[in-house]
Amino acid sequence: MKKIIASLAFASMVAVSAFSATTIKLGYSTNSSDPRGVASKLFKEEVEKNSKGNIKVEIYDSAKLGSDTQLIEGVINGTVDMTVSSAGNFGVYATNIGVSALPFLFTDFNKAWKFMDSQIVADVNKELEATNIVVLAHYDNGFRCVTTTNKPVNKVADMKGLHIRTPANQIVMETMMALGAKPEPLDFGKLPAALKAGQFDSQENPIPVIYNNKLYEVQKYLSVTNHSYDAMPLVIS
Repeated sequence: MKKIIASLAFASMVAVSAFSATTIKLGYSTNSSDPRGVASKLFKEEVEKNSKGNIKVEIYDSAKLGSDTQLIEGVINGTVDMTVSSAGNFGVYATNIGVSALPFLFTDFNKAWKFMDSQIVADVNKELEATNIVVLAHYDNGFRCVTTTNKPVNKVADMKGLHIRTPANQIVMETMMALGAKPEPLDFGKLPAALKAGQFDSQENPIPVIYNNKLYEVQKYLSVTNHSYDAMPLVIS
């Protein structure tokens, strides 16, 4: 019995020693004022406080570790420990993970939150584990809306032929095509410059992203289309 206790004590000391050296790299594509930035800062504070400083969380905002696609790939191959990104961006690796991003699925936040807390989503999230991704929680980025340069979008017909920037998110791209627009994917970090250069007529994002990244400076009109709810899985390798 004493040998067992001694072995457990030794194992515990080894575990604590290994634990104390843990540093987690968490990267995301938007700036630190974005909802995912604010929530990630709170996550860092809670982890470091509750681990008594044994776990450090290093935050890399504004695509410092890569675009959304590169960050997700980094979590898969272990070069990035954590990221937070739109649910639909994970659909390449587990098709069902983007179900919450299907168009016009929810009419309000309460319905969306209830769904995100459901067993359906819990089961879908497990599909990602085959790719070395574990979903810890979901951040809320709001509903995606459309901004335009030259004309407002007041009806579906106004979307026809609109050259719109989207993320490399198949659900969002197919939604825009169904509405008559011409979507083209581009990394978010390149978006402000592309809009200033007139490469796109339009873009779509949740209002917090539009506001915190000052996209209103280069896009005159905002149409509250709420075409897709933007849940953001917080994931770890």
